Amino acid sequence: YTSMTGFRLQDTQGAGEVQLVLTAALLKKMGYAWWDLGMTMKYKGKLGARVVSRGEFVERLKGDRDTRVNFAHERIGGGELMAWLLSPKTAEPGWELC
Repeated sequence: YTSMTGFRLQDTQGAGEVQLVLTAALLKKMGYAWWDLGMTMKYKGKLGARVVSRGEFVERLKGDRDTRVNFAHERIGGGELMAWLLSPKTAEPGWELC
């Protein structure tokens, strides 16, 4: 995945934050425990991302890298995915953006 998929014309509003939220929802639905968003940026923090130390990152990576998850998912619309993400049964502790 690359944010280049969020192409928009100059001087127009983009949908980058919506793309991030829906990508996070799909990763969670597929069984991923967390998502490394790379470098720190304000908009990522507004979406719930947090900065972790290198040590914490390496420990989490070691702990999760061999976890089996689905690498495919049936086609799902953004509205349906958002509804799933916001449903009370989906609110599991421990999943986060880093």
